[in-house]
Amino acid sequence: MKFGGENWIGRSKYGIKFVERIKILGIIFSSQEDPRLIDDVINNKIKSMHRVCALWSRRNLSIIGKIIIIKTFMLSTITHIIQSIGIRPEKLKEINNLFFQFIWKPSDPKKC
Repeated sequence: MKFGGENWIGRSKYGIKFVERIKILGIIFSSQEDPRLIDDVINNKIKSMHRVCALWSRRNLSIIGKIIIIKTFMLSTITHIIQSIGIRPEKLKEINNLFFQFIWKPSDPKKC
């Protein structure tokens, strides 16, 4: 997500140093708009959700239990990012497929 201008980078005013990039609540803001930064944030969150899926797939959970895991440990990690910077449709589809596989497939940590 782009902010500011490049003429302030490296300068200091009122005790505040201006930098090219800053990370706030897991979202990288930059003076240069770079779509790779947004993709990196989303991809890291999806990898994290895959790890949670693999961990909890070892348990014999009910469908309700699996939904609680998704809401507690997976959706909560990406909701504020989606609201702040948005998400591409193909990444949303990937997350949807992960949730579907986790809920409806038999417990197998290799599938997540």
